[in-house]
Amino acid sequence: MPPHVRILARLGNLAVGLFGFLLLLAGFDRVGTPALIIGLAMIAAAGYNQYAIEKAARLLSEEEWLKAQIRKEELRHRLAEMRSQAPSDAAGPPAAEPPPIGESRP
Repeated sequence: MPPHVRILARLGNLAVGLFGFLLLLAGFDRVGTPALIIGLAMIAAAGYNQYAIEKAARLLSEEEWLKAQIRKEELRHRLAEMRSQAPSDAAGPPAAEPPPIGESRP
């Protein structure tokens, strides 16, 4: 999950949670029981929503890591097949190492 999506989700859940908290405070003072219930529900919903987003992000990152590992194994397998099929002496002498960056060739 991209970082900007997670940040936006955190900010949105924070705003919902703060609004629920304000309703909760208003319910204690003058509005009454319905505001308390709605405020608590909003705070709980924001908390659960944030939990679900973080869990989804963690699962997606693990899934992407697993896909990368599988892709690496496939590429290693293909490389091993290509090396076994290539003639060993037809390639000639091994290529010389390139000089380090900044140095010229002799």
